[in-house]
Amino acid sequence: MAKNDSRTRAFDTTANHKTKYKSKRRIRQQLVIAIFVVIALILVVFATLIIGKIITIKNTDEPDTPPIYTVTKQASDVHKGNLLLINNSYKFDYSINGLISNSYDNLPSGIVNLWTFKHNSTNDAETKITIPGTGIQAPTYELGGGQPKDIALEEITLHAFNQMMLDYCKTLDLSSYSSGSASKINVAWGWSYEGDLLNNDLTHEDRGETFWSQADGKSLTLMHAGTQAKMSETILKNQFSWIYQNAHKYGFINRYPNACEEHTGLNSNTRIHLRYIGVEHATYIHNEGCCLDEYLRLLREQHGYDNPLVFTANNKTYNVYYVECTGNPASIPVPEDSNYYISGDNRNGFIVTVEK
Repeated sequence: MAKNDSRTRAFDTTANHKTKYKSKRRIRQQLVIAIFVVIALILVVFATLIIGKIITIKNTDEPDTPPIYTVTKQASDVHKGNLLLINNSYKFDYSINGLISNSYDNLPSGIVNLWTFKHNSTNDAETKITIPGTGIQAPTYELGGGQPKDIALEEITLHAFNQMMLDYCKTLDLSSYSSGSASKINVAWGWSYEGDLLNNDLTHEDRGETFWSQADGKSLTLMHAGTQAKMSETILKNQFSWIYQNAHKYGFINRYPNACEEHTGLNSNTRIHLRYIGVEHATYIHNEGCCLDEYLRLLREQHGYDNPLVFTANNKTYNVYYVECTGNPASIPVPEDSNYYISGDNRNGFIVTVEK
């Protein structure tokens, strides 16, 4: 009996050893698996960080180009906007722009009569300056030409010109003022209705090619009020140098600079024609010493959506590019969530101006 008990205890001891061995083995296996899992997790995290860093570096190296979406314009819209090239070859379309009229007594919407505007006392702060020490309010400019009561301008152009003339007069010594306009400048011509523009009885010198650019009311002709002389580029540079140097800050260019006669076919020895095209575009043209014809050709030939002309004006950066009108309606790519505006060129395309 004792012998049997001894065998039983030996068997139990062996079984216990086997159980403990299996238990330790299972624990080692679990530990190894756990170690592998931890190592795998570390590798996954490490790989994720590396890939993320690579993507970040790649995105940093590549230009930040916002998503593109398109806007549509009617094909006729190439004849609307501030950047129209208007001349004898590319005439202004009165009908498309809603500026149909048959006289200066029946002005279309958006065109303002300067005589009426200047003689309305509510506009004195915009069109008159007080002579120091006298209390006299002198006009910042006068209206000249054959029919001064017929001179009119597009509304935005009028306000930009008024502000420029007011600022100019503030730079003058008016202590010896006697009469007339404080600036000694007359506005001789502004907007012209179609019938008057096509009047064949007028000579080329008096109207001619230069007047095509005044069809939309964004151009005005300056004269020297003191002598009623036609103001040339030389006079503007010398006697009215402030205007020559600062007109672009108000959105104006000299439409026919002498240096660009080969492009425009004209020069400003006969008359000065200021044209409103917007501050950013006028600033670029002023800084580069080019003319509107050259500027539009540069955009058309070299600067599309993928290669915009980039410049700074008025402490802002602009991307400007040309899009050809290839259908009706025309699809025009623009950066998403951007401030932009579109002008036709009066030929076969659009100029897109994006403020960055």
